[in-house]
Amino acid sequence: MTDAELSSVEAQSLIDISQFTNLNGSQNVIHVDLGIDVDIMAHMASMKMGYYNSGWDIDMTNYYLGSTDQTTPLKWNGIFMEFGFDNISNNTTRTLNYIDIGTPSANGTVTAAMNSVSALVSPGGNVPNGVLQRYTGLAGTNTTVTFNNEPVSFLFASKYSYNGANVTGIFNKIPNLTP
Repeated sequence: MTDAELSSVEAQSLIDISQFTNLNGSQNVIHVDLGIDVDIMAHMASMKMGYYNSGWDIDMTNYYLGSTDQTTPLKWNGIFMEFGFDNISNNTTRTLNYIDIGTPSANGTVTAAMNSVSALVSPGGNVPNGVLQRYTGLAGTNTTVTFNNEPVSFLFASKYSYNGANVTGIFNKIPNLTP
């Protein structure tokens, strides 16, 4: 192709990899953006993640991604993966602190009986730093969360800093949700 032909081509990259320092409590963070949009319609009778002595981090039943009548999907516009490390350049002391997988822009609904939820949300009210850990206030009640171009992800963390709080466990990360 000539330079003139190439300049008229429009495209989007499939993958973008960035590295950051001192982010979310980690010395080094690798952030991978995938240029992928996903429509999700799923139903799970039960989803449980992160069992510890004190219970499940996430325990949901009758869990719908997308509308409960399975006609309208939950849309993820772009997917990212983020990996937080300490000592990334040292093979013997390198530590993986967290993995965060999600989307910067979700549209649609999620409905479930949220028996226990660990979530990172907007600070406010009874959640000053935005950390809900094994919250059971919605137990047995069908709850619908509606996303409107908002970020959402699943965070798996042995070390993570969120609004000044150091957290460990498995979390739904919904920073624009006010509890």
